[in-house]
Amino acid sequence: MLNVAPGSQSGSGAERFYRGAQVGTNPRDATGVMLSNAAWSLWRHRWVMLLCVLLVPAIAWAGLKQLTPLYTATASVIYEPASYQQQELQSILRPDATSDEVISSQVEVIQGLHSAQRVAEKFDLMENPEFNPTLRPKSTTSAIIEGVTGGVKGGIAFLIRPVFPAAAESLVADSRPPATEDDIRRLVVTLTQQAITAEAVRQSHVIDVSFTSRSRTLSAQIANDLASMYISDQLQMKFDAVRNANKWLEGQAHELQQQVQSNENKIANYRSSQGLTQGVQAGLATEEVSRLSDSLVSARNELAQAEGNVSAAHGRLGTSAQAAVSPSVIALRAQRDAVSAQLQSLLAHLGPNHPTVLAMRQQLGVLSSEVNAETGQVMAASDAAVRSSRAKVAGLEQELRDARERVATAGQAEIPLEAMQRESDASRNLLSTVLGSMQRLAQQAAIEQPDARIVSMALPPGEPSYPKTKVLLPAAVLLGFCIGFLLVYLLELTQSKFRSGHDIRSVLGLNCLAQIPQIDRDKEGVAGMEEYLVQKPFSLGAEQVRSLRAALWLGTSRPKVVAIAAARPGEGKTTTSICLARSASLAGERIVVVECDTRKPSFAKLMGVKEKTGLLEFLSGTATLEDVIHTDKLTNFDYIPAGVAGRSNSHSLFMSENMVMLLERLRRDYDLVVLDLPPVIAMTDARIVASLAESTLLCVRWQTTPRAVAKHCYEMLQDAGANVVGAALTRVNMRAHARSGHTDAEAYHSRYAPYYQH
Repeated sequence: MLNVAPGSQSGSGAERFYRGAQVGTNPRDATGVMLSNAAWSLWRHRWVMLLCVLLVPAIAWAGLKQLTPLYTATASVIYEPASYQQQELQSILRPDATSDEVISSQVEVIQGLHSAQRVAEKFDLMENPEFNPTLRPKSTTSAIIEGVTGGVKGGIAFLIRPVFPAAAESLVADSRPPATEDDIRRLVVTLTQQAITAEAVRQSHVIDVSFTSRSRTLSAQIANDLASMYISDQLQMKFDAVRNANKWLEGQAHELQQQVQSNENKIANYRSSQGLTQGVQAGLATEEVSRLSDSLVSARNELAQAEGNVSAAHGRLGTSAQAAVSPSVIALRAQRDAVSAQLQSLLAHLGPNHPTVLAMRQQLGVLSSEVNAETGQVMAASDAAVRSSRAKVAGLEQELRDARERVATAGQAEIPLEAMQRESDASRNLLSTVLGSMQRLAQQAAIEQPDARIVSMALPPGEPSYPKTKVLLPAAVLLGFCIGFLLVYLLELTQSKFRSGHDIRSVLGLNCLAQIPQIDRDKEGVAGMEEYLVQKPFSLGAEQVRSLRAALWLGTSRPKVVAIAAARPGEGKTTTSICLARSASLAGERIVVVECDTRKPSFAKLMGVKEKTGLLEFLSGTATLEDVIHTDKLTNFDYIPAGVAGRSNSHSLFMSENMVMLLERLRRDYDLVVLDLPPVIAMTDARIVASLAESTLLCVRWQTTPRAVAKHCYEMLQDAGANVVGAALTRVNMRAHARSGHTDAEAYHSRYAPYYQH
């Protein structure tokens, strides 16, 4: 008997025991726990995952082997029209642009129907079964489908022929007309066009030209031919455009030449009729006005120069102007000024009467006379030149006035002539423009080049482009993983059994107080768990039973009457009752087990004795308490079997005063009273007896008891007023549970083997 003081803890013993052993559940650990559960779920269903990962790629590989490989060869061309010619020689029929729209247009040209037609004709694809389906032999599948379809049609026609003969004949008749050569050619061209692919490389002007075929060589040949065809078509298109433009310009030039000739004839006839004589550049009157104007300007310039000479002669201009009039006067004046300066110097040193001074004065007088004489001659010549220039200017002004009067008179007749002249000039300018365009076209044609060039030629591909085995097989492996994950998730989602204490808590809301293992009887050489814990009291199973007893013992209100219940037979409740009793008895407690399953008693078999008088006899009054209490031979705990009396009306016996008195007596005489109940769902007795117990323990069989059944059992016990304090997971496969990854499977790990006796 345990004599430890209860202490001051609050709550039931089972709840406190579980809280003490429970791992912290703060939010920071939630993610780790969830990932751990997911990982262990995958481990539990690893064979499902392995099957999916192997099977899906195997199916994909087998399917890929059935497909006909296709090879794609690619040639590259670059579209750069601005790099071949100067701006003034650009084609007059297209802009110099490499925008995305232009590149997209070139792509469509390459993979257009016209290209497909030329390729089909050049490579004689009409005779190639790959592109001409009519040349292909019928596959076995097609033959079977056609045969089945024909058979079905024939059967239907046979059935409806007596009633609808016309419909029966039309049904069996071939409704499809035979394909004509044009139909086959269109089909070949369509399939060829589908095999052509042109794609612009991003951020560049490069266009990849590809062709897909079953033949490596054919795909490379056609890809190169498409690129070359595109280049040659561009150049031919330019030549055609230049030729057409030149032809049109020649026609325009011929028309303009005729028009210019006609305008010139019309102008000549008008001049002749109006008497408008044409000079070198204009009419004679106009040319005379121009000539007189020029002469008048020249005469006025001469007059101004003559007047300037007169002013210089009179000394009204500067020295430079005087020099221009008469250099001799300027020279004499300079000589006079030099002698005068020398005279002044001699006067200061020698005096006025010195002979040298007197000679110098005489020389100065001579020079002054020469200057005055020369100046007079210049002034006379200048005055004569001024008079002559003024007379000439006056005459020219009069002639200019007369000429302008004549021009004004002839101007009215020249107005229509000017209009005809402007028309003729416009035609002549347009003719010059057209002739210039023709010259530029001739230069353009001489150096014209295509707007694109081949960057790289296509080579026969080494690997097929379809099917993409290197991509599809890894994708199949990934798909296998995804399918495996989905199947594992569905298996976990549809799991209807209890696999751990966590399942019990999540479904029933009860704490799992212990996990009683399933013992291999043949391997261990024992009758069951109830005998195993006696032989090996320090084993893992014995420790789990002690854990159950500790959970019931701890707490402020320790129950003395505990009912062991289960939803169905074979859940391990009787084994749990005996194990609990033997474990407590080995610990020195006084314990009694009462078998309450009167319909199907099993104590006698488990204890290895014959049926004896028991509970039914005591409750019916045919035996005393001392008569029905028996002792276990292995551990000396007491037990009361169900008895051998009639089993009808057992529920009334459990509801009698004798049952209440029995429990009071046992509670007083023993430390722990264990009531082994019948299946709760099948027997009403279980709920009656559970309501009389202080605590009830629900046994749930590992991987066997359905969750819905256990939940229904728990609800029935609650409705009966039973105090269900927890649950025990029974008949647990230790090895399988240790590999499951559940947190409560930690105790089964091999690292704890030294703590147990096996």
